[in-house]
Amino acid sequence: MRSELPLVSILFITYKRFDLLKPTVESFRRNTSYPNLELVIADDGSGPEIQEQ
Repeated sequence: MRSELPLVSILFITYKRFDLLKPTVESFRRNTSYPNLELVIADDGSGPEIQEQ
């Protein structure tokens, strides 16, 4: 039945706030039961020290 549900894209946008990104994604996953999701994380130009994390 998964294929019958539309794909829903969730976009998280961040800039130099990796410390908030992980708990945000974890909370979202814990509190969402919809089975056909994709998470897209967009970083708005953070430097290499953030991108490596």
